[in-house]
Amino acid sequence: MKMLLVNQSADVCGTAVGTSEPGRCGVYQHGLRMKNMLSKDDRYELVYREIDSGDAFLKILGEDNPDVIFYNWHWLTIPWLTADHTRSTRAKQIVYHHEHPGLIPYTFNYDAVLMADMTDIPDARIYSCPRPLLESPFLKDIPKNDIFTVGSFGFGLADKGLDQLVRRVGEQFDEAVVNLHLTSAFYGDAQGYQMLAVSDACRAAARPGIEVNITNHFIPEQDLIDFLRGNHINVFNYDYMPERGLSGAADYAMAVDTPFAVNSSHMFRHISSRRPDINWDNYSLKEIYELGLEPVRYFQKLWSTENFRNKVYDLAVGE
Repeated sequence: MKMLLVNQSADVCGTAVGTSEPGRCGVYQHGLRMKNMLSKDDRYELVYREIDSGDAFLKILGEDNPDVIFYNWHWLTIPWLTADHTRSTRAKQIVYHHEHPGLIPYTFNYDAVLMADMTDIPDARIYSCPRPLLESPFLKDIPKNDIFTVGSFGFGLADKGLDQLVRRVGEQFDEAVVNLHLTSAFYGDAQGYQMLAVSDACRAAARPGIEVNITNHFIPEQDLIDFLRGNHINVFNYDYMPERGLSGAADYAMAVDTPFAVNSSHMFRHISSRRPDINWDNYSLKEIYELGLEPVRYFQKLWSTENFRNKVYDLAVGE
């Protein structure tokens, strides 16, 4: 069996200037993680393609002749994919959907939709899916700061609650360090103006005793892992955003051996519903930190590479 994994083109989402690293799009990075996980499943042959047009897609269909097509789909990142394209092949088709069920492309000819937000409606061919966490990241032994250090990262957008995060740390600690790694989002802040404004707001939110360190340059995945490992706890504090899908940033925090916390944002409903004890709207960061790595291990087991691979395989070969 041959499976074609379709991702957006790296050029479309803005390859980081001065590097060979694709960046600035969480959906694209999601597709890369899925490729790395599925390529090691020896039950089928995986062919990974980054495609930027419908014509290119039809050409690749003729060249690769897949039995299954797995789309890492979002209407912003693969806008060229139409219902006609999905009707141009007899291959089984699985759509990995990044937003809520109301935005599923129901006009497509698909055999299954894998929901990133874990909605499960089997009668409608909509299935929940384990989060594709980083597979066995290389964890260096990185010394922690003597002062309690809170980290966070992601696109520097106003709805990520970052200045409020700094303010809340100041309410819980007399002395602390806040490390933020904020980059510009290709979709919504391509020039980085919002990122810079958010960075300034974070610095302004720090009261005496709270040191704020902010970096804005693109870093490779391994450097991001090292950044997360260097903090005592990593924290995400988004606005509620009831219309949005799940946060991909938290996937990285679950993959490294460092405690993490979320707030009550709708984008963390998959986390706080399972482990309300790491919701810092209800518990202090000290209390969550003292839980140690048990919550991290819980999610690593729940959303293991094996569980993700088996879900995709079962849909690919099922009737």
